[in-house]
Amino acid sequence: MKQQLPYEQIDLAYLVDHLQRYGQLSTDANTCGFFRCETGWATIQVHNGTFTLRQGDIFLYTPSSYLRLLDYSPNVSGVIAKSNLDLVLPYIMKGITPSEIIDLSEHPFFSPNPEEHQRLEHIAALLNGKKEELSALNDENRRNLVLEQIRCITEAYILEILTCYQSHHSKPSTPPSARNLLFQNFILLLFKNYKKQRSAKFYADAQHLSVRYFTALVKEESGRSANQWINQIVITYVRQALAHSNLSIKEIAAEFNFVDQSVFGKYFKQHTGCSPKDYRLQKQKKT
Repeated sequence: MKQQLPYEQIDLAYLVDHLQRYGQLSTDANTCGFFRCETGWATIQVHNGTFTLRQGDIFLYTPSSYLRLLDYSPNVSGVIAKSNLDLVLPYIMKGITPSEIIDLSEHPFFSPNPEEHQRLEHIAALLNGKKEELSALNDENRRNLVLEQIRCITEAYILEILTCYQSHHSKPSTPPSARNLLFQNFILLLFKNYKKQRSAKFYADAQHLSVRYFTALVKEESGRSANQWINQIVITYVRQALAHSNLSIKEIAAEFNFVDQSVFGKYFKQHTGCSPKDYRLQKQKKT
């Protein structure tokens, strides 16, 4: 069974064409990525912010984003790389704090300086070279080795983009509102407590808020419900444990504070469509 690339790359012209045809593009709750403009320019509105991408500029988009094309040049071109949040999130957490994740969703645009651009181009060239090598391989074992190299280079690329981003956004451009601070605190609490707490009430109580006010605030600030945030983080790390740890399914259930393996199995299947056992077997077949 052939493994898939850890990301999908498409031409920026596709995005422009889609936005021109339909006016708006929404990203799903489990997809994130970036645009890199190579020629021309495009002005895009995301939520309440407007950004003009020019040659070399990078725009990072987060799950559940709503993009609207305001204007663009006839020669606009570039690439879009998108990936599953389950793959990207563990890498992101190595180099960026939860509060910075929120800042990223509000300030998603940066212009790499020449040195940063050179570093990114070098990693991108390595990545493209490995993709070409992969396309010429038929031997499954060699394909798996090259795919593992692609995953490692992809991780390096993600971390380099985040390093560049942080150098341009060391501080938010505007002070966060009181409501946004409450939302940031929720994200911080979630990353500290996701293994033990899956109730919106817990996170509301932690900030002395009513559940009704808290859930409305999270939805308004992020476009996603509190439960979507909670389940996304839990499922992401459960998948990592199933795919990469030697823990039994029963031990993983206990680590994530499920009362028993049966309850854990029902929760996992509800959010992924398959059982923990089947998911682990699928991953084992690919390695």
